[in-house]
Amino acid sequence: MLSIAPLAVLAQEEVVDTGTTVVTATALKVATPLVETPRPVSSVDREELETRNVQQLDETFRYRAGVLSGHYGADNNTNWFQIRGFDEATYMDGLRTYQPGYYKWLPEPYGLDRVDVFKGPTSIIYGEAPSGGMINAVSKRPTDEQRGEVEIQSGNRDHRQLGFDTSGPATESGDVRYRFVGLYKRTGR
Repeated sequence: MLSIAPLAVLAQEEVVDTGTTVVTATALKVATPLVETPRPVSSVDREELETRNVQQLDETFRYRAGVLSGHYGADNNTNWFQIRGFDEATYMDGLRTYQPGYYKWLPEPYGLDRVDVFKGPTSIIYGEAPSGGMINAVSKRPTDEQRGEVEIQSGNRDHRQLGFDTSGPATESGDVRYRFVGLYKRTGR
């Protein structure tokens, strides 16, 4: 015998404009301040990345407790991290980066807003991950106000770098925003 339960459908009589709602995902996947998390979290923001002129992700945590970076020496082809003595898992905006073997996908620090390191097991939130911890690189997001920058660098070992970053509202009301970040980098050996 087949039976169908009655279904009530209601429609809103009047549409209410609630304004702009901004949704931002966090590395913890919950809206909890870092101070209230049950595990150690260390964050390097954009200002510190620029102050220290970080050129590679493994340079980010050189001065943080519990993180060993560059332990095989300087290497332009890969990032070397150990967190609490274990190899790390690297994430970009909360999603695991593809790491097929020796060569890994390398997030470019110029396009990052901040980098977080989570010390200790994170598999309950992120699935399979090493027990030492994980690193989450957070991309730059569009801004409310119009802004732009051009960066030119040169240095030893034939280092040349040209970057641009522009952001702002795409519409007059500011409901839609954009951000374009580009980088050309050349480093000789």
